[in-house]
Amino acid sequence: MRFLPLAVFVAGVALGGCASPGSHQPHLPADGNARDCLAWYAALDDLIDRAGVRDAGEARLPGRPHLRADRFSASFGDAARSNPTLAAALHDRLRVNGINAHGHEIRNLPPAVRRQHGLDLDETLARLQGCSVALARVDLLPPDVTDAWLKTLSVPDHYAGWKRFVGLYPLTSRTFFRGIEQWQRETESAFRAASQAFAGTRYRAASDAAAAPGEPHFQDLPRDPLGIPLLSPAAWQSLLARHAPVVEIDQRGTFDQPGALTFKTSLSSATLPYAVLRALPAPLHLGLPPSPAAVSATSKMS
Repeated sequence: MRFLPLAVFVAGVALGGCASPGSHQPHLPADGNARDCLAWYAALDDLIDRAGVRDAGEARLPGRPHLRADRFSASFGDAARSNPTLAAALHDRLRVNGINAHGHEIRNLPPAVRRQHGLDLDETLARLQGCSVALARVDLLPPDVTDAWLKTLSVPDHYAGWKRFVGLYPLTSRTFFRGIEQWQRETESAFRAASQAFAGTRYRAASDAAAAPGEPHFQDLPRDPLGIPLLSPAAWQSLLARHAPVVEIDQRGTFDQPGALTFKTSLSSATLPYAVLRALPAPLHLGLPPSPAAVSATSKMS
């Protein structure tokens, strides 16, 4: 497959009204930088689609290439029209989704394609951030434009219409779930057998911060306008310590020793140190034992 250089394609898209074959037709802001960003997004999205690396997670919004929606976000669409604070928080969530999804897609572009288009990874990701901010300013300025992007907020289902029409989904659901239950039993049996025969070292997080959700860290938590709890660094530390996996490592040398356990969230830029892992002297009985694996250790949230 041949690709036009990205700069050439961006110029063509800009001259053609910021539309590309198969893409969503965007709104056309008066701001010149925002219009340039729309052309850049259209060229980038065309490249991503032709390379076959489109992220299958959140849904794209027509005319808003910098925004991606999930079902949780879409559920706030109606309420946000009469609540500017909620609309701003919702837009920020959609924008973060868009940055994350496009970031995955850009990183998944084949290196040969990136080289052909002169796409430096760091520079492209930096422009992604800048264009996302530029288009966000346009979205959130006049009330009529805000209402316009909210009207595009939806997440289509992925059901096949003809299968729904003939009732195929309810007919096959029982057989499907029986197959899943059988797979779960077989997998649990395999893991249990492997755990009983395991002669390596078991590790768990060495931390006293594993507070339960009912303890002070989790009482009366403030929430953002979307109702999402705003956890303090101490609360994140507690959750991480509480839910950190127990791991089994078949150590052959010092290179197999665990390092740091990392936790990241796009909604926080805090960095939390995490305790080094320590060995457990006796086998654990956890129902479904963990598989042997090497894991990394300090916790980082960014």
